[in-house]
Amino acid sequence: MRYWLANKFIEMKAWRIKTKLFLLISVSMLLTSTISLAGLQIAYSIYDEQIYQKSGQVLNLSSTLIENELSKVDKITFNVMADTQIQQDRQ
Repeated sequence: MRYWLANKFIEMKAWRIKTKLFLLISVSMLLTSTISLAGLQIAYSIYDEQIYQKSGQVLNLSSTLIENELSKVDKITFNVMADTQIQQDRQ
């Protein structure tokens, strides 16, 4: 392994500047792209988690408000049914 690596390094010395520069730029672009994609993946996963939490809070609040309104309607309905004056006027 050590000799193989040394031989590759010696071979690279013989390469033209254009080839070395192309290899350097390609490796740099690959590394930068990989780091950028990893950062975006982390950012999107955090964003998704926050969206799920906020959506859950909004749905919970909405269901509580609807439940309160239905409770009010239920009380009004019971009061109408229990009111003798209204029941006599219906007849």
